[in-house]
Amino acid sequence: MPRLFFLGTDTDVGKTRVATYLVGWLNRRHIPAIGFKPIESGCLNENGQLQPRDGLAHVAASHGLVTLDEISLYRMVQPITPSVAAESEGVHIEIGEILRTADQLEERCDWLVVEGAGGLLSPLWKRTTNLEFLASLGATPVLVARSALGTINHTLLTLRALESAGFSKTVVLLNRCSPDTTADEATNAAVIRQFTDSDIVGPFPWLESGVAETADAVMAELEAVISRRRDPA
Repeated sequence: MPRLFFLGTDTDVGKTRVATYLVGWLNRRHIPAIGFKPIESGCLNENGQLQPRDGLAHVAASHGLVTLDEISLYRMVQPITPSVAAESEGVHIEIGEILRTADQLEERCDWLVVEGAGGLLSPLWKRTTNLEFLASLGATPVLVARSALGTINHTLLTLRALESAGFSKTVVLLNRCSPDTTADEATNAAVIRQFTDSDIVGPFPWLESGVAETADAVMAELEAVISRRRDPA
């Protein structure tokens, strides 16, 4: 069973959009998939109830396989790094509980798609970053990066950090974060490939432009990469 961990090169690269699209795409093809975002800051406070926008998107994409409380374990109001928000709001994040929940969710699906909070070294709780969480989770990292100008540096920096921690084959998913493209978008993937053995897929389209066919093609490419890694033969 694939267990994926979606992280971003930095904030607002669209990892929730891509991760939830994958979950929904798999479920539409009758492949049970669950999206799991255990930690979320920046939640809306509606009548005393914290509403995690990303978590709600994962529930919708999971097509009734989970409830919000099952996949959104720790919620904070302040739109800041989770460790700071949690400490400020009196939320105690227990990584062990998240790992146990991941194992339980995995029993109900064929694909478990876990989404981190922020970039690779963003602190989740005290001295635990997404990197330490990823190592404990035992998942395949999927690095969501902008397809446009500036992505080469951000992507390679994150890949170097992953490689130094033993993750030698991350999947890089380039994502178009706006309807506009930059001149280097056509060459960014090729340049990144010169410095890494990681698989690179995409770019995932700007969905507001109504190009679902292209989005589905990128998901099929990602599925093929993950399947090939599970069964090299």
